[in-house]
Amino acid sequence: GVGHAQIEIALADVDEHALAIACLQRKRRRWRRLKRSARHLKMLAHLSGKGFSYAVSRAAAETYRDDAD
Repeated sequence: GVGHAQIEIALADVDEHALAIACLQRKRRRWRRLKRSARHLKMLAHLSGKGFSYAVSRAAAETYRDDAD
């Protein structure tokens, strides 16, 4: 394998927040008719399923919700 230090270096430039927003944008049409609270839960569940941390998921869902409303 690859050492922990090499992994950290490789992932240092990755913007998880931007990736999470992009992931949400691909699903926006599917969720547009849901109520705001249900849509928020769907966003969190979707991002969690994709491997994003709760903190990144919550921040992305809040940002996306602010942009969409």
